[in-house]
Amino acid sequence: MNIRQFLLLAGATGAALGTAPAVFGFAEVARGELLLSTSGRAMYDSRVFGGYRSGDDYIFSLDPKLIYKREAGQIKMEADLGARINRYLDYTSFNSEDLVASLTLRLPPGGTSLASGSFLVSYDERTDVNYDVNRRLREKSFLADLETSIPVSLKVAVLLEGMFRKDERNQFSDRETRSGSVGVRYQNFLGGSRLDLRYRRLEVETSGGNEFGIPLDQSSDIYSATFSRPLYEEIVRGFVSYGYRVLHRSRAEVFGGDASEGGSIFSIGIQGPFLPPSRFPKLDSSLSFSYMKAETPGLNDSTGERFHGNLSLAWQARERTKLTFNARRSLDLSVEDRTVETTSVFFGVDQAIGNFMTGNLSAGYEARDYRAPTREDDAFIFRSSLHYRITRSWSATGEYRLRATDSTSRVADYARHVVVLSGNYTF
Repeated sequence: MNIRQFLLLAGATGAALGTAPAVFGFAEVARGELLLSTSGRAMYDSRVFGGYRSGDDYIFSLDPKLIYKREAGQIKMEADLGARINRYLDYTSFNSEDLVASLTLRLPPGGTSLASGSFLVSYDERTDVNYDVNRRLREKSFLADLETSIPVSLKVAVLLEGMFRKDERNQFSDRETRSGSVGVRYQNFLGGSRLDLRYRRLEVETSGGNEFGIPLDQSSDIYSATFSRPLYEEIVRGFVSYGYRVLHRSRAEVFGGDASEGGSIFSIGIQGPFLPPSRFPKLDSSLSFSYMKAETPGLNDSTGERFHGNLSLAWQARERTKLTFNARRSLDLSVEDRTVETTSVFFGVDQAIGNFMTGNLSAGYEARDYRAPTREDDAFIFRSSLHYRITRSWSATGEYRLRATDSTSRVADYARHVVVLSGNYTF
């Protein structure tokens, strides 16, 4: 279905639903509800081209979307299909019609079925500044992810996972990632403990859109054992994991060096809130960290293991006030096939204002260290927004975003201001 056909379908659906009384503001289909959500947005961007060159513009967007939700029955379902129609005031070459779609199926544990798991498939098109290269890129992403647990006895379950992702860009490297794992879980021993034994295969290929013109071609074989047990209450579990990974690279990628290497993986953390909900009922928390090399190291990256993890806190300070904190450190692969180590700290506050308005403020610091060749970015990030619920169906939002970066690279050393005004109608 092309964009024009989709818009005609969305318009016809909206007209049909709009003739119904307001109390019936949705259509019931197969024990679920079908909604039509339409958003209009006006945005000012002070750096349309990122750091590549200066230039500002106004962008106007219309986002119609069909949404389907189904919570009845054994399998839960969420699906949406929409478009983002973007028009630029000055730089009309960036005009686009972006298709967005997703489908999520969930089989919750504890139902009539012995098995549990989830399946996700999504597709997204977008045009925005990419901070790896500080240029405006056109990107298309497809993702399919499957995760399931199948009991074979009272204490033994088979664990299966699979993932496929494809990223296409109009510049720099396209990327294809494939992952699959199989494992066995032995559970309900030593006071609710679990032992997971897994084998995982990871394959990554890129098109070689980097300064060397050499594509990544990597595969990993990962063997791991994870022990977990309840720490307090049933929802809080601690875990410790040890594994060994064998990474295979192409000879071209390592410039004739050793194409295979092995290394240990160690991680420890808490699943669920690490502070007891019974003692801290207003606090949600999570914590995990590991010590390992980058899962997909970039070109010419032969550095050793690194620490990375995540800490999140959310405190309902008052009935209408919520404070959040997040600290994260990770190793990722840039669009230029380079390893980037990201360290970030963010603080935020959500505040209800009256009966129909909510406000949000967040500020943080992000450090991005690129390897081979080296580059260091230190970014200050600030966001603020106001959301106003006009009626049951109508809402409006105003948002301001700032990213100010101090970098060792001239192309990454700039500030970007974005202002957004939007309205939404859902029925």
